Amino acid sequence: MTGCTELRSLSLFRNRIGSLDSTLDCLAALPHLEEVDLAANPCSIGPAYRHRLVAYLPALSHLDGDTLTDLDHELATNYLDEAERLEQLGEPVEREQPDGGTAAADAFGDATSRAPTRRAGVESRG
Repeated sequence: MTGCTELRSLSLFRNRIGSLDSTLDCLAALPHLEEVDLAANPCSIGPAYRHRLVAYLPALSHLDGDTLTDLDHELATNYLDEAERLEQLGEPVEREQPDGGTAAADAFGDATSRAPTRRAGVESRG
C-alpha cells in the first residue's frame, strides 16, 4: 500500500487480519488516512487495539464507524504512556504472539509490542 499515500478511507472489515503490529506497520505508511474499519478482525480484539490505532495514526478521525474525539486521543496517549512506564519498570505487558494472537500478562494490552516506536503528536480535533 506504499503507493497509496493519498488514501483517506479504508475498510478491512471481517478479513481475518490477525496481527495488529503488521497492520499498524502498513497503515503508518498512509499519512492521510482519516477513516479505517478493522472491526470483526482478530486484531481488533483486546484492550490496546483502539488506543494503539488512535495514537499511531495522526490523521485518523473515524475508527470502525465511530467518530474519534479529543478524549479518545487523550486516553490513547495516557494508555500508551502507562504501558511504556510499566515496561521500563520491568512489569509484564501483553505481547502479540507469532500467530497474531496475544498472551495476556496484565491489563495494559499489547501497547508496547513491535509497534512503531514513535507515536504521532496528539492534535486537538473538533
